[in-house]
Amino acid sequence: MAFHENVPGLLYVPNFITEAEESSLLQTLEESGWSTELEKARRVQHFGFRYDYVTECPIKFEDERAEFPACLQELCERIIQLAPQFDGHPLEDTKEPTLKVEGELTGAGPWDFNQIICNDYAPTDGIRFHIDRTHCFGPLIPCISLGAPCVIQFKDKDKIEDVLVEPRSLYIMSGPARYQWQHGIQHQNRHVFGGKKFKREQRVSITLRTVTNILARKPNRTCTAKEQKVKEVEGEQAEQCAP
Repeated sequence: MAFHENVPGLLYVPNFITEAEESSLLQTLEESGWSTELEKARRVQHFGFRYDYVTECPIKFEDERAEFPACLQELCERIIQLAPQFDGHPLEDTKEPTLKVEGELTGAGPWDFNQIICNDYAPTDGIRFHIDRTHCFGPLIPCISLGAPCVIQFKDKDKIEDVLVEPRSLYIMSGPARYQWQHGIQHQNRHVFGGKKFKREQRVSITLRTVTNILARKPNRTCTAKEQKVKEVEGEQAEQCAP
């Protein structure tokens, strides 16, 4: 367990779960049923809140998905135990003022995870460079990786850092890694890390987030033609793009 030396605020924990736990989680998610709402991209599942890709709003579930499955709730509790690791590390964005948006505050603290998104990546699936929405999600973004290794790229202006995310590992974005560095995955069936190539296989990620603002829409901004094309390729048919 260590913070990344070149991406401040990124904590990486190898082997956070066992192979048996990994198999159980994959089976639970398969039985829960995947959504194909991102038509040309990865399959997804949401718990606690559904993230609306068009309005960029979290919407509270009113059915059985309002509660986390027992195995995911257990993951939350185990991740919360890592809180002392962040003593002395800034969680919040220290450079930019808080974005003012209208909505209903949840009162949730940094470790009060109340939304989970699961992504099922096929071997050629990727995701564009992005920062998880700051107008509605809190300062900590933990993610557990299942199934296969993957290289996630972190980008800050002209700097790019490749991070190898291994099966059953956990990484947590906080501070600069959360608010300053973008992260993404290349749409390639092979990744390179440390000069070595490896073939990608199916990978599932479980990302925990804290919804801080309900039904809050980010201030509108018109997409550039290039941004809109990228969103369409990824299945995000949003009318507006994030800054």
